[in-house]
Amino acid sequence: SQHWSAIMGDPEIALLTNVSPAPTPQDLYQHVADRVTDLCKEDPTNDWYNTFLNHWDNEIDRTVTKRPTMCDAYGLTFYGIQKYIKIEGHVDWLPPETRGAGIVELSRAIQSGLNNTLIEPNKGKEYLKEICNIVSSLNQSVTYTVPSGFRVVHYYNKIKKRRSLASLFNHKELTFTSFSNEVDRKSAEQGIPPNFIHSLDASHMFCTIYQMILEGIGSYSMIHDSYGCHATCVPIMRKLIKEEFYEMHKRNLLEEFKEDVEGTIGIMLPDVPLRGTFDLSGVLESDYFFA
Repeated sequence: SQHWSAIMGDPEIALLTNVSPAPTPQDLYQHVADRVTDLCKEDPTNDWYNTFLNHWDNEIDRTVTKRPTMCDAYGLTFYGIQKYIKIEGHVDWLPPETRGAGIVELSRAIQSGLNNTLIEPNKGKEYLKEICNIVSSLNQSVTYTVPSGFRVVHYYNKIKKRRSLASLFNHKELTFTSFSNEVDRKSAEQGIPPNFIHSLDASHMFCTIYQMILEGIGSYSMIHDSYGCHATCVPIMRKLIKEEFYEMHKRNLLEEFKEDVEGTIGIMLPDVPLRGTFDLSGVLESDYFFA
C-alpha cells in the first residue's frame, strides 16, 4: 500500500504505511483491525459479530487482518480473504459444522474494513481494470514502461488444450496446451492490479541497486520488496531506498501508464483519478519508511 499511497497522493494511507514521517511507527494492519472491530460493534444484532468480539475480547486481533491487508495492494479478492482466514486457522476455535460460515462472515467484515480504509487506492485499482478491459476488448495486451525502463507486457491469452492418446504408453491420455490468439479478458482484468504493483516493486529495487553500485556497495540480498546489505552499508541503503521511491513517484505514474497505453493502441482513454494532496517529499524524512 506504500506504492498506492504515493500513486493516489493519499495522505491517510501514506501516514499509515510510514511513507509520511511520524514520531512513531504507524500500523496499517492494526488500523484495519480497528475498523473491523468498529464494524462488529456497530451491529449488535449480528450474532457472528458478537461471537468474534467475544472470542477476541472486543478487539479483533491484528494477526487476523495482517495478511489480507498486506495482499490488498495486489488485488486481493473475497475468495483470497477466505483462503487466508482458513489457512491461518483464525476460526479453528469454532465447531467444525459452523467453521465454514464463520470464515465467510469474518471475511465479509475484513473486506468491509479494507474497503472503508483503502478508498483512494481502490480507485486506482479500478482504473487499471477499466483500462485493461478497453485494451482487451481490442484483443490486445496492455503494455507499459516502468521507471527503470523495463517494458512490461501484460500478456493473458486464452489457453488451447488438445488431448491425445499415446500409443507408446499404453494409450495413456496426454494433454497439450498452447496459447491462442484471443485475449483472456477475465484473467487480464484480475491480474492488472497486482502485476502493476509488482512491476513497480521490481523497478524500485532495480533503481535502488543501481544507485548502491554507484555508491560502491557490491554485496546485497534482495527479494521482491525485502532489501538487505552489510550492516555498515544500511544507512546508505535506507537513504537510497527513500530517494528512489521519491524519484519514481514524483511523476504521475497512472498518467504515464495511460499515455503509454494510448500510444500503443492508438485511442484515447478515460482520464486518470485525481491525486490527493499528500506531499511526497515527506518520504525523504520518514524514519520508518524502511524498517
